[in-house]
Amino acid sequence: MPIIPTYRRQERYQAPGVQTGAPAPQRLGRAYENTLQEFGSFSSQALAYLQRQPEKEEKKGRSSAAASGVENRLSSLSFEKAENTGGQAEKSSVQADEDLQLRLDLASSVRERVSEGRAVDPSDLDEFAAQRLTPQQADTPAARDYLMLRRAAQEEQALQTRGQNIRAARQEENLVRTVGATASSAAALDAYLEAQLPALEKRLQENGSDPKNLARQLAGVRAQTALENVRRSVAAGNYSAAQEVFSRYEKEMPPRQREECREKIRLSAAEGYANRLWNRAQAETDGTPEQCNAWARQQLTEEKQADLKTDVQKSLDLLAASAQQRQHQALAQVYRAVASAQAGSARAVLNTREGLASARLSLAYRAAQQADGGVSVPTRADTFNTLYFSGTEKEIDRAFEKNQLSARDYCLLQAVLHERAAGAESSESRFLARGIENWGKKNELSVQETAEIKYKVLSADGGIENQRAAWQRMKALLEN
Repeated sequence: MPIIPTYRRQERYQAPGVQTGAPAPQRLGRAYENTLQEFGSFSSQALAYLQRQPEKEEKKGRSSAAASGVENRLSSLSFEKAENTGGQAEKSSVQADEDLQLRLDLASSVRERVSEGRAVDPSDLDEFAAQRLTPQQADTPAARDYLMLRRAAQEEQALQTRGQNIRAARQEENLVRTVGATASSAAALDAYLEAQLPALEKRLQENGSDPKNLARQLAGVRAQTALENVRRSVAAGNYSAAQEVFSRYEKEMPPRQREECREKIRLSAAEGYANRLWNRAQAETDGTPEQCNAWARQQLTEEKQADLKTDVQKSLDLLAASAQQRQHQALAQVYRAVASAQAGSARAVLNTREGLASARLSLAYRAAQQADGGVSVPTRADTFNTLYFSGTEKEIDRAFEKNQLSARDYCLLQAVLHERAAGAESSESRFLARGIENWGKKNELSVQETAEIKYKVLSADGGIENQRAAWQRMKALLEN
């Protein structure tokens, strides 16, 4: 409690718990209480003032004595009341400080949990309240802080629980769709959904779904599961299973899903039809992509469904293109193997490789014989360079027959041709050849000299990396 200065005449001050306009005895009583605690006795000024009060009252006469007595008694009562009021104020101040400390401790504990990334558990707040709050403090600011924080913690906990339940429901829904997509028939899918959907329905009800939304969600799960089952069957080439499931669940699907299933099933049926025709064509013809495609198209002349016929023809074209690509890749591997074979082993390599048709085998065998016999036919650089980028199979054959290409270069050009037909990229080799031409012009080389350099670089076996290395070697020789 703060110490009140000793009262002096005509001095204005305010004591704790005493109004400024209170009577002098009340203020003096408060001053006495505080001064006594500090000094243990009245000050001389206070005693002198008290002694002068009775003298002033006697001068007023007996008529005012009674009033003075009443005033003294009232002053005495006011003095006692001031003492009680001051004590209560001091007690209230202490309680306010304690309550403020409780609020700070409570906020600090909550802030610490939040900073550590932990959720505030209502039970932790309950434990704090049980240890620090009493029933008498039920209507204090600290108690109100506790109630507010506890309500917020409960709401956050309920929100987290709801989020977990929603995620669990989504996971269960995904499982139903994923597993249901593997059903081998419509009956198997019916049995699976009938057994699994009640558990999902119960979980959705626990999450608070109303009946309308619940029915809509379950219908969506059924339709999506059927759609994914149709997709899987189509991808596996099982046209009949896809058609069966679609016929069973078609009415439950939204328009977009129905259209997707119809399109996939239609294309799957056409693809299956084309595959069957292609397999028969390989047995009826010499097996080349061109012959197989022609024979299969001939079988479609009596097909009455125009849409199905068109789809089957498109599938046959894709099968022919894929077969041609594989054929070009096989031919490129055969020619590269012969071109890189060691002397004396070219024919053995050719005999152990498959892929060359009988019409192509004779010329390739002749090239292998030349390579094994050591017959060296010089290659014309300009011819090689031209055929490397734009030569056809017949043009390369004709140049070899005219002895314009060596056996190795003939096989190399055939390999490059078939690699390009199979989809290999040749732009880097073109840029390299153009760079050699520009370098030759810059260094004032003749056309023949530039052609020879280009031939040496392009004929380097092994792809673009070997060609770059060959160019660096040639460039270093010419610049030194």
